Amino acid sequence: MTPATWPVATAPFATAPAGAAAAPGPEPGAGPETRLRSAEDVLAELLALLPSGWAWPREADSALARLLRGAAAEIARIEAAAAALLAQVDLRAADALLPDYERVLGPDPCGRDLLLTGLDERRRAAHQRWTAGGLQTPAYFEAIAAQLGVPEARVEESRPFVCGGAEAGMELVPPAEVFVWRMHLPPTRVIEFEAGGAEAGAPLGEIVPALVECVIRRLAPAHTTPVFSYPEAA
Repeated sequence: MTPATWPVATAPFATAPAGAAAAPGPEPGAGPETRLRSAEDVLAELLALLPSGWAWPREADSALARLLRGAAAEIARIEAAAAALLAQVDLRAADALLPDYERVLGPDPCGRDLLLTGLDERRRAAHQRWTAGGLQTPAYFEAIAAQLGVPEARVEESRPFVCGGAEAGMELVPPAEVFVWRMHLPPTRVIEFEAGGAEAGAPLGEIVPALVECVIRRLAPAHTTPVFSYPEAA
């Protein structure tokens, strides 16, 4: 096959199967129910495991039982704390484990973590980074923009002009433009620095679409060039 006969792509994105839809994810913190042992349950098991003999009384009012009751209460507390951490495997419900997730993820390449002050915002950002998969469809990039606070973003793909397939009045788009796609964004919105709510090193303000541009450029297919369009000022 010579270069002249190579097939030419008509769009920079892969096409999702017709009718395909993402399977709904579980609710934050959802998981199998775990039956927790009470302190009395643990005490009963500890007493049952004692050796036989007069030196190991199993009566509930014995000195040994009173000693084991304190240990049983601590064991029950530890088991309850461990069970509570199971729900935090889902980042959307993480609390005690959130700092560890953020440590593993490292600093956000686009600096989004410097602007997050609330617990829910940190959870959403960490969950998005932890679970990000990657697609090559316009809907995927529009969804990414929506997660970043710009649900109005829309993707427009370039269609090259082809003799015999174009109509009168169509724009003369060169073939190379097939690998250029445009994301339409709303007017800029500024996140202002808040005294007492931001950390040292955080920028003194950030433009929301600028965050979108950074993330989209990093996720765009390597053979494509994303450009960003904003409405003209009135």
